[in-house]
Amino acid sequence: SVEIASELRYRKVAVLEDTLFVTISQSGETADTLAALRNATDDNYLASLCLCNVPNSSLVRESDYCLMIQAGMEVCVASTKAFTNQLADLLLLVIALGKHNHLSMSEQQELVEKARAFTKEWISPNAVKYDRSGEFPLNICREAFKQGFMNPHVPAEYGGTPHRVLDHCLILEEMCTGCSGIATAIDANGLSQYPVILAGTDDQKRRFLAPMTEDLMFSAYAVTEPEAGSDVSRVKTTAEKVGSDYVLNGIKWWITSGSVASWYFVLARVDDKPTGFIVPADSPGIVRGPKEINIGQHASNTVRVTLEDVKVEAKNRLGEEGDGFQIAMKTFDHTRPGVASGANGITKAALNIALSYAKRRRTFDKKLISNQGISFKLAEIMTRLDAARYITYKAAWLFDQGLDNGREAAEAKWFAADVAMQAAIECAQVLGGYGYTNEMPAEKLIRDAKIYQIYEGASEIQKMIIVGKLMRMKEVY
Repeated sequence: SVEIASELRYRKVAVLEDTLFVTISQSGETADTLAALRNATDDNYLASLCLCNVPNSSLVRESDYCLMIQAGMEVCVASTKAFTNQLADLLLLVIALGKHNHLSMSEQQELVEKARAFTKEWISPNAVKYDRSGEFPLNICREAFKQGFMNPHVPAEYGGTPHRVLDHCLILEEMCTGCSGIATAIDANGLSQYPVILAGTDDQKRRFLAPMTEDLMFSAYAVTEPEAGSDVSRVKTTAEKVGSDYVLNGIKWWITSGSVASWYFVLARVDDKPTGFIVPADSPGIVRGPKEINIGQHASNTVRVTLEDVKVEAKNRLGEEGDGFQIAMKTFDHTRPGVASGANGITKAALNIALSYAKRRRTFDKKLISNQGISFKLAEIMTRLDAARYITYKAAWLFDQGLDNGREAAEAKWFAADVAMQAAIECAQVLGGYGYTNEMPAEKLIRDAKIYQIYEGASEIQKMIIVGKLMRMKEVY
């Protein structure tokens, strides 16, 4: 870093940990800066580069950024809004895909390879078993916990080994390629943990998050109700103030990990104010229903949870009264890129199955893939998968940078879900009669893919979010 800084001695330079910040004051300096960096990074490794105050008139070539990525650096550009938005799309794709596929020694690549190995050993061989039995994959979750795949967002000060959302997305795609139901059982804690990470007090985090890093435990996000699915604002569960505590009554429906959870994030109304609570699962008055029989993701535990005069201490309220809706919505900005990655895993699985079959199956004296009608299906799935991955990585990256990713998270969740559903159906079509039987996994992929168009906000809700963002924009850059 010091050597690189000396190469740029005539500019404003700062090195913070592994990130080099270079301020460009004149338009002509951009090319010179990149040239100096190319020379300086031949024998040096720098994790990140941030070019600050890049003028609008600066022309930065894609090849320059590719060189920076190959040197092992993430590149960020700070400039005026129009120029930055246009260039950010290019940079995010180069950074995300470049680090994922080309930097074999990177931390992200190591995570991907570890997740891929775990999936091949533990998830894929057991996918059919758990799909047909509907049993909760406790032993697989236990091994996932042992290998550090569970609770990836718990802060280090509470015992966690936190990953960035982008890293987590790469891991989830690998796991969901093996079985999205098992992967959901492993990953579902994050949905209920993030409200605590976002709005919890230090005491709440130590009581509810820290123990989850010490022993295998589960938690659940108890928001959905019979009349409040995508429209979270319609929740009817009540929280009546009694002294300094609260008494909760209501029914929560389709609660993932509901019967194995040690505690719940519950959204309830105090008077007419949606408010979040942490509710221990052993509280008197909690009734857990039987496992719901869904069409897909059979390994995921989904139940009804009834709250009958459940007493919750005031110290377990998240934030202030009335903060619950915003906490719940902000949580989705964090989790929707992960949901999109799960859908991308299904798409990848569908493509691999269809591709393998099309290469070996012969019809009319030639391989099936030689027929344009089949080969074009595969080309379209591959292209849509790349596009879905890009949007997903962008949404995750924005969140990791502390930037608003509401629109991008909605785009990723909607688009990746639709791509997965279409890919699974096309996979069955390529397989022909085999695609309509349970001898091949295409039918399971179809059943598993459908939920991605529904949970954590249906596809139509995602489009409403995108339109809402557009209505507040003067123009699209």
